[in-house]
Amino acid sequence: VGSTNNCAAPPATVAVYVRPILVVMLSVSADTICRQGVLSLSATGAVTYIWQGVGLSAVTGGMVTAMPDTSGLITYSVTGSANGCTAVPKKREVWVRPRPQIVASADRLGICLGDTVTMSAVGAETIFWNGPGLLSFSGAAVEASPQQTGTISYQVSGNTAGCAAQAASVSIDVNNNALSAAITVSACPGP
Repeated sequence: VGSTNNCAAPPATVAVYVRPILVVMLSVSADTICRQGVLSLSATGAVTYIWQGVGLSAVTGGMVTAMPDTSGLITYSVTGSANGCTAVPKKREVWVRPRPQIVASADRLGICLGDTVTMSAVGAETIFWNGPGLLSFSGAAVEASPQQTGTISYQVSGNTAGCAAQAASVSIDVNNNALSAAITVSACPGP
């Protein structure tokens, strides 16, 4: 309210538009993933977004993916903005399981053709084997009787809680055990 020459002016009204509080929603495809697995993250409620976290495919956009190459509890956060207003950052924690490590061995690294070798592996809940002459293809211990000579390689894979293990291998030297005999015949002396 103002006055001029002791005359009161009518009150003036100023309209101020107050934008509503900006609220960003953050969602993730899973709360637990495997190391080097793919996680999808999406945000809504704003126009532009800025992301922070490990292994992100991008740091802007409403939807991003992450492939963390580490294990443990990881925090992802997103900050959204719209019409000059910035929302309070939203955060989500994701548990990243470590990648299982398989260690494989054999009771003998050299055998004869036709012999059987026993191989074992540890480090994963489920273990699979691949190679020639295997008598079984899964389990912590298997046997093989390769029918060829040379260095034979057996591949070992597996998983724990749905997480693929780092593959391992075992090499066996297979030797030919055949023996050769030479027979010399001497001519009988004549009469």
